[in-house]
Amino acid sequence: MLQEWLEIEFGTKLDDELFTWEGTTISSQSYGSYDEEPHDAASRREKKWLRKSGLDGRLRVHLKPEFHEVDQDSGAFEGGFSDAAWFSLGRRLPSTEPWDEPDDFTHEVRWEDGSWQWRLRSTHRIRKRTLKHLRRQTRTL
Repeated sequence: MLQEWLEIEFGTKLDDELFTWEGTTISSQSYGSYDEEPHDAASRREKKWLRKSGLDGRLRVHLKPEFHEVDQDSGAFEGGFSDAAWFSLGRRLPSTEPWDEPDDFTHEVRWEDGSWQWRLRSTHRIRKRTLKHLRRQTRTL
């Protein structure tokens, strides 16, 4: 994974072999059967639990959240949605433990509503009006 550039040169001629993949490949037929992988089975179970728990609805940001981590016992989750910016919304039971570090997110807002601790992270500034609207909606989740 690239973490930082040490040096960048533009206009440099590169050998075509630099762009030749010599690793393993997956045929389109094999790729089509990927849905049967254990990860996808777990994802389907989580989505089913989210539907039954009323957490698969849409927030009024015109983007459907994608849930990445779900704790079915406590109801805690971490998920995200994107458009021009990437957003991540998480909730958890009240805790004194720190949240995970924000990774690639440059903006973060946290709040509590009595039942949950919430965290909204974004790659762009979060407008006060947007945050107010979102906080009102999370009361129903």
